[in-house]
Amino acid sequence: MAAAPRLSSQGQNQAQNIKFIHKNAKALGSTGTNKKNVLKHVLDSPHSFAWPSPSDGDNKAILDLLTDAVCAPCSGLDAAQLAAAKLPFPPSEYVVGLNSVTRYLQESSLAKQAADEASATPLRLVIVFRGDIEASHLVSHLPTLVYLSKWKILQCTLKKGSMSSFLARLSAALGENDKKHKWRSVSVLGIKEGTPRFDALVELVASKFQSVEIPWLKPTKSLLGSRKSSTPAVQYLPTKIRTIQTAMPIGQANSRRRNQGEGGGKQQQRQAEFKRRRTKRPAERAAQVHDTNLDTQPESSAMDVDSEALDGS
Repeated sequence: MAAAPRLSSQGQNQAQNIKFIHKNAKALGSTGTNKKNVLKHVLDSPHSFAWPSPSDGDNKAILDLLTDAVCAPCSGLDAAQLAAAKLPFPPSEYVVGLNSVTRYLQESSLAKQAADEASATPLRLVIVFRGDIEASHLVSHLPTLVYLSKWKILQCTLKKGSMSSFLARLSAALGENDKKHKWRSVSVLGIKEGTPRFDALVELVASKFQSVEIPWLKPTKSLLGSRKSSTPAVQYLPTKIRTIQTAMPIGQANSRRRNQGEGGGKQQQRQAEFKRRRTKRPAERAAQVHDTNLDTQPESSAMDVDSEALDGS
């Protein structure tokens, strides 16, 4: 049996468009809504960080080690003891929350230029529950801050559902004391140095995740390569276009086209009227001058006749 011919890139794009059209028609027929799927093309930044994603087994292992290390100091303590130790997240060991971690990393990056300032406790690990964050662009700046930090920090991302599992086990460890804290969300968690119970977690993350690398932020000498000039080498990056599938009301699209059509017709009428007036004005002026000459000619002739009669008399 002969093998099926391979489609070219243009043929593949046409096949994808046809598939999208069929899917669009099927969706309209099944749902009966007044919306249709549309594709929008937007320019994307070439400087985008590729977030690594762990496997299911690695994600579970990392989550178990993290939960055990966080919940271990909380077991068997009452509310007063938890409050005195500032558990479950004492500031001496953790930086909790997206805004707090962002400020902490910014201070570490600025501290590289001022060596005389007292630096804070370094971070050793930043855990991002990226799968549970609906707007992923909210954490898009973290890899850059981790890379520019003067500390050697590991960054780990967890899949969707990890945050709910982590908070459920933390709530079980706190027991009745969980009513006071009510941790509903922990999107980003920074772990500081001097926390030996997280050594196993850090070793596992280091074996599964590579250190953050931002190629376009490397020192200038790495861009120069073999060139001895003090000017950094220029690198041109290809254009990146991202296609987004969204929905648009059909009535709104039709009314927009109708308004554009009406507006375009009126504009054409105004342009035609303007051209007609411009072409008509010279003819009107010539006719007015001709009429003026005809009106003045008899008067001048009469005056000449009268003057001749007077001279003859």
